[in-house]
Amino acid sequence: MFMRFLLIMLLLVWMVSPVYSYEATTQDEELMQAVEEKLNQYAANNDMLRRNFLKQLLTLEETYSSNERLKYLLWSLAATMHQPLLDKKARQENEVQAMSTTFFDEYSSQMNGLVSLPDACFALYDYVDTLSRLYDHPTSLLQAVWYRESDCRQSGTNNWWWPFQIISKDYGTNDLSLGEFFGAVEDYLAFSKEKHDRYANANRSEGLVVELWYDNRSMSGVIYHSALYNWLWWWNIWWEIRPAAPSYVYDNFGDNFSWASRNGIVTSMLRAISTQ
Repeated sequence: MFMRFLLIMLLLVWMVSPVYSYEATTQDEELMQAVEEKLNQYAANNDMLRRNFLKQLLTLEETYSSNERLKYLLWSLAATMHQPLLDKKARQENEVQAMSTTFFDEYSSQMNGLVSLPDACFALYDYVDTLSRLYDHPTSLLQAVWYRESDCRQSGTNNWWWPFQIISKDYGTNDLSLGEFFGAVEDYLAFSKEKHDRYANANRSEGLVVELWYDNRSMSGVIYHSALYNWLWWWNIWWEIRPAAPSYVYDNFGDNFSWASRNGIVTSMLRAISTQ
């Protein structure tokens, strides 16, 4: 409802004073200040609501990209919504970097092959990292799954499940807009959380969980996540679980899966950490 109100306000400004090449006006600045204050009131102390505003603003910005004024107004509002999330992320940066370095130093010597991640895996890093923090999920693991499932594509493939190949989701075969892509990233994060919660509930009496967080991770957590996400050995959800397709996890990691044409999740994650 509020986003509909916001769009009507911006459309009225455009209809009253149409322009073909944008130059900021006093009216624009006053409108921006009023709407920014209202948005910040709605989203105060609510990162998920702020994230929702950001995604909707980016979707609207793409929809009205042919109008320079609306494009600027919507993009500026999106930046206003994003900045506090970036500020919170920056406060965690040293801790996250230290944990990532520890993980990399412990396991990087077991990487094999020379396959690097495509640049596409890092093109939208700030936004992807922001969403990962909100869902308490390691960004490098998200990048690893995105690479393994679709080579970090935002463009169409020969099925409807990309970019994370979640078969319960249908994205069509056209390119995803930025807003639609963020929706797909959230689908992955929510889907992963459901899998982790399922494991924790099945093993509640033993107190076992998938040991993965935004600012920390364990090798067992990476393996368990990959098994739950891709395919469980004999569909076993209890205790120490294993992947039914080990190559999905281990390609180009360790002696038994060396020199594969594509990296598995572990090596992809390590390469993502080394590039960040």
